[in-house]
Amino acid sequence: MSEEIWREIIVDVEPRQKEFRVAVEEESTIDEVVKTLVQRCVDEGVDISKWAKEKVGQPNVSFVLMRKSTGNTALPPAATFGSLEPILETNERFKLDACAQVG
Repeated sequence: MSEEIWREIIVDVEPRQKEFRVAVEEESTIDEVVKTLVQRCVDEGVDISKWAKEKVGQPNVSFVLMRKSTGNTALPPAATFGSLEPILETNERFKLDACAQVG
């Protein structure tokens, strides 16, 4: 079963001190990719939750994907990569960040 990779993005993950290359589908949601990245950090032994809590200064944090090409805009979790404006570029750079959880 070969799924065609729609785009590949590069995501900087500060506590990991190196970036991930992530293949995304047009229908992939921002939230799915964020959860995958967080899990991959955990699998590698990176304490991303501790980093997030220290960065935000409180225990309830949310992880967000920031789009560097649009001035580090936080992307809505439910959005799909195919719905982004401007259109997603191959090897476009993103950053995994943490913010205070609201609600």
